[in-house]
Amino acid sequence: MQLATAHARVLLDVIVRARGLRELRQGHAQALARGLLQIDLRITSALILAYSAHLSPSSSRLLFHLSPLKLHSAFLYNTLLRALSNALLHVDALAVYNLMLRDDVRPDDRTFPFTLTACAAAANLRKGAELHASIIKLGFLADIFVGNTLFSLYGVCGQLYEARRVFAEMPLRDIVSWNSAISVFSANGLFVDSLSSFLELVRSGFLVNSVSLVSVLPACSALHDLVFGVSVHGLAIKVGLDCFVVVGNAFVDLYGKCGDSDGSMQAFWSMPERNDVSWNSIMGSLVHVGLFRNALGMFRKMLGFEMKPNSITISSLLPALVELGLFGLGREVHGYSLRTSMESDVFVANSLVDMYAKCGSSKKASAIFNRMQSRNIVSWNVMIANLTQNGAELVAVKLVKEMQDSGECPNSITFTNVLPACARISLLIQGREIHARSIRVGSNFDLFVSNALIDMYAKCGRLKVAQNVFEVSKKDEVSYNSLILGYSQSVMCFQALLLFKEMGSDGFEYDAVSLMGVLSACANMSALKQGKEIHCLSFRKMFHNHLFVANSLLDLYMKSGRLDFARKDGPTNGEKGVFQAACSSLLLLQKEFSGNKRLVKNKSLLYELEGLEYQALVYRACHRLSVLANPSIQWYHMQPEASKKELIAENKERRKCLRNKGDLTLGGFKSTKRNKVLKVANLIVEGESRTTRLHSFFSSVLSSIFGQSQEEEAVEQVMTTRHQDVVPQTQKGAAIPVGKQKNTGVAGGKNRRALEDIGNLVNVRVVEGKPPTQISRPVTRSFGAQLLANAQATTTVVANNKKLVTVAVEGAAAKDAAKANKQKVTINPKPAAVIVISPDTEEERKHVKLKSSRSSRKNVHTLTSVLTARSKAAACGLVEKPKGLAHDIDALDSEDQLAVVDYVEDIYKFYKHSESSLRPRDYMDSQLEINAKMRAILADWLIEVHYKFELMPETLYLTFYIIDRYLSTAAVLRRELQLVGVSAMLIACKYEEIWAPEVNDFICISDKAYTREQILAMEKEILNELEWNLTVPTPYVFLVRFLKASHCDEEMENMVFFFAELAMVHYSTIKYCPSMLAASAVYAARCTLNKSPLWSETLKCHTGFSEPELLECAKLLVSFHSSAAESKLKVVHKKYSNSQRCAVALQLPATKMLEGLKISE
Repeated sequence: MQLATAHARVLLDVIVRARGLRELRQGHAQALARGLLQIDLRITSALILAYSAHLSPSSSRLLFHLSPLKLHSAFLYNTLLRALSNALLHVDALAVYNLMLRDDVRPDDRTFPFTLTACAAAANLRKGAELHASIIKLGFLADIFVGNTLFSLYGVCGQLYEARRVFAEMPLRDIVSWNSAISVFSANGLFVDSLSSFLELVRSGFLVNSVSLVSVLPACSALHDLVFGVSVHGLAIKVGLDCFVVVGNAFVDLYGKCGDSDGSMQAFWSMPERNDVSWNSIMGSLVHVGLFRNALGMFRKMLGFEMKPNSITISSLLPALVELGLFGLGREVHGYSLRTSMESDVFVANSLVDMYAKCGSSKKASAIFNRMQSRNIVSWNVMIANLTQNGAELVAVKLVKEMQDSGECPNSITFTNVLPACARISLLIQGREIHARSIRVGSNFDLFVSNALIDMYAKCGRLKVAQNVFEVSKKDEVSYNSLILGYSQSVMCFQALLLFKEMGSDGFEYDAVSLMGVLSACANMSALKQGKEIHCLSFRKMFHNHLFVANSLLDLYMKSGRLDFARKDGPTNGEKGVFQAACSSLLLLQKEFSGNKRLVKNKSLLYELEGLEYQALVYRACHRLSVLANPSIQWYHMQPEASKKELIAENKERRKCLRNKGDLTLGGFKSTKRNKVLKVANLIVEGESRTTRLHSFFSSVLSSIFGQSQEEEAVEQVMTTRHQDVVPQTQKGAAIPVGKQKNTGVAGGKNRRALEDIGNLVNVRVVEGKPPTQISRPVTRSFGAQLLANAQATTTVVANNKKLVTVAVEGAAAKDAAKANKQKVTINPKPAAVIVISPDTEEERKHVKLKSSRSSRKNVHTLTSVLTARSKAAACGLVEKPKGLAHDIDALDSEDQLAVVDYVEDIYKFYKHSESSLRPRDYMDSQLEINAKMRAILADWLIEVHYKFELMPETLYLTFYIIDRYLSTAAVLRRELQLVGVSAMLIACKYEEIWAPEVNDFICISDKAYTREQILAMEKEILNELEWNLTVPTPYVFLVRFLKASHCDEEMENMVFFFAELAMVHYSTIKYCPSMLAASAVYAARCTLNKSPLWSETLKCHTGFSEPELLECAKLLVSFHSSAAESKLKVVHKKYSNSQRCAVALQLPATKMLEGLKISE
């Protein structure tokens, strides 16, 4: 036994001291020959570790599996775990741990450190949590080695909360524990916590070592805390750690990154010994602080010390050569990297791509990039920046997609490089995708990314989105400058001024770009006063001589007509060409206008600066004599002699034509008289063009009714009666002469309720001399034939009256009197029967005023236009399509006079015909300070106010129509949005309610946020903006009709109104017309309540929509329902969760039904 023990010791020493795999196998063979592997666990364990150390882990696993089972103890398993972890086979190490558990071998305190290390290297957090539970169960949490490795596991996986908890629960800590805490906090960006842990380490009495210093110094560099770094340096000198090379390299890097190049050089030269990392650190530090020539000098000294450059040296040197413009030397370095096979190194390749891209050799940069065998995130970022800088924006955007396809995740640098490419060629869709990706990866709050997003949205014209990004992100001078430049190039130049003032109030310094942007805004909005103030500011900031600022000042003063200031304060002599080019452009633009006295003086300055002394002399003389120069002077003298003769001849011919036309010799008039004559001429031309348009309009209308043969006669009659004098009203009962009958076809008054008081009086024209009679005749749906008969009767009357009635028209000139006397004017007779819409009051009918027509009101449809269109359809032989299987929902209301069954379908056709012209438009992009979320908050509050005041449902729907219609036409400040809502509800209450709330009620409900005067002033402003037009088809108008067609019960009705009010809260529904919203609410309610069928022929007939047309809007409403319970705006959900409203909000949403619905046409 003693001999075997002696042999075992000798073999164990041979195995441990083996210098190669051959000696190790010889020792293994001796152990097999003497049978020591069967009895000595130490020999087996030493062989397993030795094989793993000599890069033969497969031999270690084979030896473990061939060993006797009696030797399979925790010690042998721990040995194999350690061997596989040292060989970086972390997955195999975890498999060995699982095998250990299956073999019923209990892990000990040495098992978990190796296993946790393998979990950390493999980033297997789930397995680490399982090991954590086993550690707690087996009671090894108090072990200091287990605690340290467990803390490192959570730190490497980024679970800082769990790491803090493990560190706090450790009963004992050593220097390794504190070093782990310092390095984990520093690696995860918690630099302050890293410094705090280092201070606690010093206070705890442990002596710091080199690992402590190397772990804390990167945190100092990241925080640029040079004071703390100097203190750590003093501590290192005190404990004698400054002699270590690794510590010296860390201090060189610290001083360089903190901007202290002298301290970095002093730390470098004070090192007792240096390695290649030391030289790379000092070169990187000098490049970081901008001392590129010094970095190149250190490279030469490195070669003098016979240090061989490596890939880090080359990658540090190339940026310095690029900044110095030494591209020839850079190519030599490239050649050296090729000879030493360093071009394949990813760091060297990245630096080479960057160098060739910045020197303009994009092809060489692309070639190196394509030859790279392995790429990292820096490689892709450098290549994307290369393409963006060299004008290949589309290729840069495509490269980002290739980068993602290769498995690389973009970071903030990627977004910062590619967003300028999207901004340069206005790739808004791709820019939005990149924005969304930045949000997903958490890079949208990065300062550089947010600045690039602001610039991209501003250059693409989406200033509202740029403003939103600006508000939610960090800000610096670049953020303000990007948004100011965006506003200065748009119609919202005043926002640039406000942003400029806000930039100063927030403590940011103005630079040349800021001043250039705000001066451009002042120039575009002709704000000369504010421009002068900024000009003075540029003097105080010493930017007045900057080229960008000087050119912006020149643009401001030239657009404001103050060229004397532009000449004095424009660019200096070095940039005089810019000023002269601007003067030339202004001369070309203003060559057709002589202007006022100041402009004459400005033109003399322009010509003087252009070197045209003769033209400058002419305009200077005109200015002194206070004479307005002829517009032809400024370009006439520039023409050659032949051209001058042609111009004179052409001018004479033009004057001759003018004299023949109206004896208007404009050239000899003074300026005031000339302006009057020009106004008269413009009126004449405008009147002729208006007459021509009316003639063509009546021709198209009458030709469709009467036929082509009678077109010209009817048009002549209509156009002649236009110019007759207005005949005063006759007294009641008096005889009305022919041609002076009162037109009762269309009443001028406005109805409070649309079409509720449609009359049924029909005027019949009788023979002259007999009193007119009125016949009470009901108007039914089949009025197409009646109107067709009226049209035919009118044709006969026109033919008869044309021969009887003529009116002589006096001409303007005597020579045209004979022709004018021959002109015949016929009187347009009234139709035999028309529909009369009665006014509210006789006083209102008498005082109808013509309002100023806006572009949005020109296409507003009236009932008369609808009826006329139907009469034309009847005249053309069109008949209404049969309803098929649709039921008559008005059959039961035939005896109810208030139901107006005879007119109800025509009324709703009119509503559908006019809803598109009266609906609000998408307005959020034009609003500067409000967004859809603010509108949703206002809507939620207004629904609650409506519920508390117990108002009619019509009031609520009209309120939101007024709000959206007003916001479509006017920009509203954020603080005035609630004021708009209060005033809109007040208007709707006055229009719909019998007992409307008072202004004081709204003041109280809004917590006195606004005064009575503010609410009334806003009410007047809204009504003026809407032109007092409140009779509009809201969704409620259609909901009543569609619910009737749906044959619904109380639950169904509440569900429909629940969806309708959800739609009012969300701004995304504004793109749908009211009838579609109402129909979609009915459809969504039927889907939610599982009604069968989901959509009938009756609903399709009365709504005018099929299922496929409603599916998109209905899905949107169902999505609102599914998120209503979790939304912060809960008023609608709470309102319809009440049992009095059948608790319809608590119904399960119909999301699955709508998604799986198959609709067949």
